[in-house]
Amino acid sequence: MGDGVGCYLCLEHEESIDHWLIHCEKTRVLWEALFGVSWVLSSSARNIITFNDEINKYAFSGGQDSIENHRKYGANLEVDIPIKYLGFFLEDDAELEYIRTEYGAGRMLTGDVKKRLIEVLTEVVERHRRARAAVTDEGSSSLEKIPLDLL
Repeated sequence: MGDGVGCYLCLEHEESIDHWLIHCEKTRVLWEALFGVSWVLSSSARNIITFNDEINKYAFSGGQDSIENHRKYGANLEVDIPIKYLGFFLEDDAELEYIRTEYGAGRMLTGDVKKRLIEVLTEVVERHRRARAAVTDEGSSSLEKIPLDLL
């Protein structure tokens, strides 16, 4: 990230973790369609909040209002946005089930779930960046040969 490569979706901003997952107007539609929530902040707020801060501060959680209550009642997984994102991006089903079980039972805290989400999303974006950097003009020109009715 931060290598000067523009976002291939909107063609307006430098591609970065913050931009691709949170700020890009084109991907905003995807996040709303997948999860039914708006993850994008106003343009003035976007410029001052980092990716980690956005998740830690603004990703609605199903955790309780205190650690004591959370340990007692556990998290409401039905409304927890980090759990929804992990359900989509975390490739290890066993780990996802472990997180759901522990978090739902109150043995794992919201901060732990958000931290794991940040790690997972960072991995996804880094893989995407590396794959995008590996695309050559020769490889992309071969896409022009695909008949449009197959797309």
